[in-house]
Order: sequence, then C-alpha cells, then structure tokens
Amino acid sequence: MILLLLSALAKESGLLFAPLLLWIEYLAFGFRFNGKVIRILGIELRHIVTALVGLACAYALLFKIPAMLAPAAFASRDFDVRQRGLTEARVIFYYLRLILFPRLSELSLYHDDFPISQSICNPITTILSVGGLLVISLATILLRNRFPALLFAWGWFLIAHSLESTVFPLELVHEHRNYFATVGICMIFPIALMSVDRNKLKRLLVGLLVGYLVLIGFITHIRALQWANIVDWAALEASNHPLSARANYELARNYMVLRQTTGNDQFGELADQALVRATESYRPGILPYMARIHLAYFRNMQPDSQIVEKAKFGLQNWPFRIVNTATLNSFVSCQVEQNCRLPDEQALEILRAALENPIIPKNDASEIKKLTAQYYINRYNDLDKGIDLILQALKLSDRASTRIMYAQALALQGKFEEALGQLDTAGLRDKDALLHRQIELERQNIREAAQRR
Repeated sequence: MILLLLSALAKESGLLFAPLLLWIEYLAFGFRFNGKVIRILGIELRHIVTALVGLACAYALLFKIPAMLAPAAFASRDFDVRQRGLTEARVIFYYLRLILFPRLSELSLYHDDFPISQSICNPITTILSVGGLLVISLATILLRNRFPALLFAWGWFLIAHSLESTVFPLELVHEHRNYFATVGICMIFPIALMSVDRNKLKRLLVGLLVGYLVLIGFITHIRALQWANIVDWAALEASNHPLSARANYELARNYMVLRQTTGNDQFGELADQALVRATESYRPGILPYMARIHLAYFRNMQPDSQIVEKAKFGLQNWPFRIVNTATLNSFVSCQVEQNCRLPDEQALEILRAALENPIIPKNDASEIKKLTAQYYINRYNDLDKGIDLILQALKLSDRASTRIMYAQALALQGKFEEALGQLDTAGLRDKDALLHRQIELERQNIREAAQRR
C-alpha cells in the first residue's frame, strides 16, 4: 500500500497499479484464500470490492472528470475531447502494432505528426479502430472460459492505457506509455503454456516466444546504435518523421550546436533548412518560427519579415501551447542581452500578439505580462510602465515569482520597505518552498541596498 501511494505521488499513472492489482485478483485468484471464498460479515469480498469500485467510479465521473475534460483544459492542445477520444482508438492499435510487429521506421521519441481524427469517419481508420476495439473486447469476454489468457492480456493492456490513452488532455502518443501495457500481452505465453497439455503445441509456443524475444532484442540493439550518435539520431528521426515539427526542430538544434562549436556556417544553413521543414510540418506551432529569428541573429543576419509576421499570427490565433511562454521568455532574454536585435516595437508586437490570443490561459497571460514588464524596464528604463504590467500580471495570477519581481521593481524605485513586504507575501505564496532561497537572497540584497542609501 505504501509503495502504491508513493508511485501515485511520483506520477499520476501510478494510480493504475490499483486497478491492475484488482484485475489480477478478479481473474487469477477470485478473492479466494486456500480455495475458500473470502467473506466479510457474511458478504463475499468480491461483492464488497465491486461495490466500492463502482462508487469510486461514480464519484470520479460526477465530481472529478468533468473539470478535467472542460474546454479550458484543452486550450493548449490542437484537439478537443471528442477528437482526442477518437484519435486514441487509432493510437491503441498503433501501440498494439509496436508490440506485435515493431518497425524501426515507426519508432521515435516524437509522434507529433500522428494525424488527429476529425470525425468518426475522418480518417476512415477511426471507425475501423473503434469497431476493432469493440470486437476484440467482446471476443475476449465470450472466449474467457476457453482462453482466459486473452481476456487477462487484453484487460491489462486497456487498463494500462486507460489514463494516458483515452480522453484526458495529454499529448496524443508516446512510446513509453506502452511499456507496462506490454506486460499483459506478453503474459499470454506463460499462461497459455500452463494450460496446454500437448507437447507439440507447447514447443510451438516456446518457439514463438523465443523468436519474438530475438526480434525485439535485435530492434532494441539497432535503436541503441542509432542513439549512440546524437546528430545521426536526430537526422534519422527527422527522416523517418518528416512531418514532425519536434523531430525537425531537434535536428536544427543539433546543427546549431555544431555551428557554435565549429564556427562553420554550413551547419547554420542546415539548421535553417531543418527549421523550414519544421514550419511545414503537420502542426508546427510557433517554436520553429521563433527559432528562425534567433538563428538569423546567431548567424549575423536579419530575419525575414514574413517569419516575424507568421510568429505573431500563430501566437494570436493558434492554440496556445505550453512551450509558447518558454519560447517568448528566451526571445525576451535574447533581446535584452542584445544578441537578438529585432526593433523594440516589433518585439513588443510579438508579446502583444500572444496576449491577444482569445484562449490563452491566465497563468500564461500573467507570465507574458511579466515578460513585457521586463522588456520595458530593461530596454526603456520605464519602471512605472513595468510596475503597472506587473500589477496586471498579479491580477491574472498571484504567484510567488511575480511578487519577487514586484519587490525587485519597488527596490529599484527606492521603496525598500514595500519591497520587503512583497517578499513576505511571496513567501506565503511559495507553498512548497521552491523559491525560498531566491526570496531570502532578494531580501538580503534589498536590505544591503537600503543600508547604502
């Protein structure tokens, strides 16, 4: 129980161990001890557990899941809850194919090129996948007495994917989600071996198992060789997934590092070509456009004005992804440090475009208000405008980091007591003490500045 709790605290998917353990109990042990049905106060334990599971599911469906599936939860995604549910039906069969017939060209760290199902018939494989899931589920139930291993394996596989591969607002595909689900499919072999009496059939099953292990061992070996050289790996990923923005961006990042370490601008040109492919990918987002702006200045060139306009358009109109705020943070730092030299008005237009996005989450809007404040303070030396923007950020989301920034701005105005008060408030907002050291360092700096006055 302690390990189960620790796993859930480490990652939400740790909660799945509870239904998986119950699945083992239902199908393997039947709530029996020494062959006898376990009862509590005369009631079979199976019935008690079933009732409790039903109550837990009802509670989650009524009070927890609706908020998790609200439109706001999908604001940073390229899909809504309906599209995700339909797409995941196809993803489940992709995962099954990775287990049973893995192909090197399909394996990747990035799967942002996986097409989203727009409707039950678009693409047509969506309805086929939904029907396939129903048929397999029904077949394993009907055949449970003759082939119990199939029901156990299929149930394990679905339970293992129930959190990350259904309707919750997570990214669509990641291969690591399939690892524990694979255990259930692999259990078909030992369960079948225990229930088969004929030696020839047993030898056939053992042969299939050995052949399968050799196959996945060989593929794992090849993947390890591919990962041995990070640049070659990035090139291979981009080649296998040409419509993946992330794979192309990763390749560009590696070329940018090579350009920096060697001074050879040929790598800069290759990086830009990879970023262009990233902008032409399935759903590119703003990252490759902003990266092209950085890269242009990195190469002592001026970015194309169309790239800037496309970045502004994407920030204002596309789904506001989690990476957008971090990207803008890097851009502002590049501008403030004068490594990037975009005219200030254009830089501010980029920040304003993000704030004009109608579905930007409040926390992200607050962070971008802070970035804009940072820009005004550092580029224009306009403390009053900066403080006004910080106050706007606090209205959107009162966070410890924003209070620290407010304290720094007040200290620059010589309002040391007010600044220390803001640090006290920041400490109260810092529930997990993640910013404790920074708060204390700022407190010390402000007190020293006040003494120098």
